[in-house]
Amino acid sequence: MTSSKFGPLNQDYMKRMSDIISKATKAHARTAVFTFILKLPEYRDTGDSIASDPNLSSGLMERFTGALRSRIAAHQQRRKREKSQVCPTELRYLWVREVGETSGKDHYHVAIFVNKDTFRGLGNYSKEEHNLGSYISAAWLSALDLLDFPEYRTLVTFSNMPHYLEILHVDCQGQQHLALWRHLSYFAKEHTKAYSKEDRSFGGSVR
Repeated sequence: MTSSKFGPLNQDYMKRMSDIISKATKAHARTAVFTFILKLPEYRDTGDSIASDPNLSSGLMERFTGALRSRIAAHQQRRKREKSQVCPTELRYLWVREVGETSGKDHYHVAIFVNKDTFRGLGNYSKEEHNLGSYISAAWLSALDLLDFPEYRTLVTFSNMPHYLEILHVDCQGQQHLALWRHLSYFAKEHTKAYSKEDRSFGGSVR
């Protein structure tokens, strides 16, 4: 295992991440990478009723990525109906499950890869609906069966700035990849990982 400022890194995860980045940049000459954290809700009993009863059954991340893919497809169809420019995009992703050092609760670090010409940024997701940030939030609530509880949108924490990988910009391509790897190496750190046969600690797109 190679070490970094985050400690030992899981080399199997690093290899998978490298494969996903390679496929993403081959699909789109201008790739945008967005990272965020998905948290699980508290189980609260208010006395009269349970405030939330999230679906935490197996396949949570598969439900999330499926819901996000559907929302992106609907976004493209809406733009077609509006006769707006539509730039094709494929969704690639990777995620890691971690356990909070103080809370002991699971949470997920996620990176998604899309066509920069389709989504340059997350958009004003706190006030508007038709943008990538709102699609991500809604997809997470959908995976948890909490779409009727919009207050749980705070379970998604976004990074402030996306990464861009532009293979045609040879003068800055190396710097872009280095900046992304510095960020994603955090995903592969052994510290805070909880390996088990019941719950996967890593997942990613395969195509």
